[in-house]
Amino acid sequence: MDKKIAITGTFLDEITADIPGNNWSEAEWDAEFASMKEAGIKRLFMIRAGFNRTLAYPSRVIAERENTYPVYEDKIAQFLKLAGKYDMEFWPGNYVKISNDGHYVNDLDFDKRIADEIWEHYGKNSPAFGGWYFSKEIGKNVDAVTDVFVKLARHCKEISGNKPIMLSPWLSILPDAPRMAGGHIAEWELPPMDFERFRKDWEEMFGKLAGAVDIVAFQDGLIPYPYFEEICRIMKSEGEKHGVKVWINFESFDRDMPFRFPPINWRTLRYKLETASKVGIEEGITFEYSHFMSPYSMWPSAGRLRERYLEWLRGDLPLAELPQA
Repeated sequence: MDKKIAITGTFLDEITADIPGNNWSEAEWDAEFASMKEAGIKRLFMIRAGFNRTLAYPSRVIAERENTYPVYEDKIAQFLKLAGKYDMEFWPGNYVKISNDGHYVNDLDFDKRIADEIWEHYGKNSPAFGGWYFSKEIGKNVDAVTDVFVKLARHCKEISGNKPIMLSPWLSILPDAPRMAGGHIAEWELPPMDFERFRKDWEEMFGKLAGAVDIVAFQDGLIPYPYFEEICRIMKSEGEKHGVKVWINFESFDRDMPFRFPPINWRTLRYKLETASKVGIEEGITFEYSHFMSPYSMWPSAGRLRERYLEWLRGDLPLAELPQA
């Protein structure tokens, strides 16, 4: 490894869907931000500004159209304040609505109005506003979402003075991806991987996103370990070809356990970090520090994962060697 990849960003998941809330006050979030800063985190991505009826901030635009729950805390304002205090960047997510049949609801004009509201009330007056995170998780050629992304990205750049856009897609590696949502398929069950087909798919996707989206931090959690290095290599190559930065969204939770979701086994995360470093991907983010790497997490093993990661980053954890004969 010429250079180790570092985890420089994390999602903030306060509109939770499948992990528990930490129930922190602003004072506890302040301690958390200090912990993240110490661990080298410099960018914070709010996972969503709203999810169906639950909102992270008191949005008039969304409340006019949706029957929303009360908003007790303005998390965008709170996170921007703490990001400013700790010299970090905050990137808000956008609103996500899921239809009754389980698909994303797409409405470009509505999304633009929400972006306008966030920029007017938070972005234009805050030096900590780093860019925009687009919350809908696209895979290969989800055309309706991709087309909205491109048009919305141009609008967000126009109103914010060309602030960058990041998205974090899942990768369609196997035809049976839903089966892997809670755990990896055993290696002996894996079908052959058509890497050339995968490359062509993402050549097409990056071609659509080029010029609108600045960063693609692909999710690594559904990539079978034997395919991991080549998938990283293809994503990096195709992104560079189209002028899009490619990062990895390292999942710091474990899909290999029979329940959702504990902090990941350190050796698994280390394997992915070192493989990404070998390929030359230069930056990583994680989903997500507060639950799965924080010393303040409800999981005691999260703080230990953080310590092992920081030891590795310092070079204190070399590879094991066989004893001399």
